[in-house]
Amino acid sequence: MPEPSATVLLCVRNGAATLAGQLRALAAQDHDAPWELVLVDNGSTDGSAAILQRWADSVPQVRIVDEPVRGLNRSRNAGVAASRSGTILCCDADDEVTPGWRGCEPCEDQGASSAL
Repeated sequence: MPEPSATVLLCVRNGAATLAGQLRALAAQDHDAPWELVLVDNGSTDGSAAILQRWADSVPQVRIVDEPVRGLNRSRNAGVAASRSGTILCCDADDEVTPGWRGCEPCEDQGASSAL
């Protein structure tokens, strides 16, 4: 797999009710550059881990990180540590990104740097 231009970081704790919708929205992104999706399970007890595993088993650019110590900051730090890209795009399990969302990546020709 080529080096990703960006890492999409999604942290979840007990988000089974909304997680699949966000994962479908991420899978529907139409950006051409290679990217990875790092899913951080923050000690879920509601079936979120099984949903994450199904996606990781079927989509090559998806990886799962387990972070048992509760807290969004702890989860995000674990995800960033596992990322293979210097550009991190964060989203939440209870949202659904819109088509083209990944288009906010840095504009290399302008030397810009950004992350959500």
